[in-house]
Amino acid sequence: MSENQKIVLLDRDGTVLVEPPTLDVKLSDFALFPDTLAALTRLAQAGYKAVFVSNQLGIAERDLTWEEYEATNQKMLEAIKPAGLEVLKIYTCPHSDSDNCVCRKPKPGMLQWAIEEFQLDPNGTYFIGDNLTDVEAGVAAGTETILLRQGNSHDETDKATFIADNLSQAVDYIVDRG
Repeated sequence: MSENQKIVLLDRDGTVLVEPPTLDVKLSDFALFPDTLAALTRLAQAGYKAVFVSNQLGIAERDLTWEEYEATNQKMLEAIKPAGLEVLKIYTCPHSDSDNCVCRKPKPGMLQWAIEEFQLDPNGTYFIGDNLTDVEAGVAAGTETILLRQGNSHDETDKATFIADNLSQAVDYIVDRG
């Protein structure tokens, strides 16, 4: 990673997109949290780029097709475009727990791939998510972790670097640390 390139890793559902009570966000359920655009704008203005890291159990359980998932990603990218945040990549785990893959959070596979691909220093990289599995994956990958208590999330842990009530608080925490 070059000296001036800063990248934040983000979970998708429950972090940027409102997660419905079902397994995964479908296009018909698509909604950003009210503070998403403003928070992502502040990240972009502070010189950050983004990489998404998302478990998609709905694909494994055939409740969600790849096409539906990709359509939701495209809609998300269009919806957040006004924030000016460059999204470098979206990593996806389409497996269930029983598949025992290396990518399904809380395993750190997707984060490790991002760290390697974008030559990130894990100690200076933030991973924002709304579930304990996000925190556990971030800790296993060596990143700073921010747990969001918004939407469907009610997880609590002392393993997170920081706990925020919403994405805006998480971004404030990151931007304040430069």
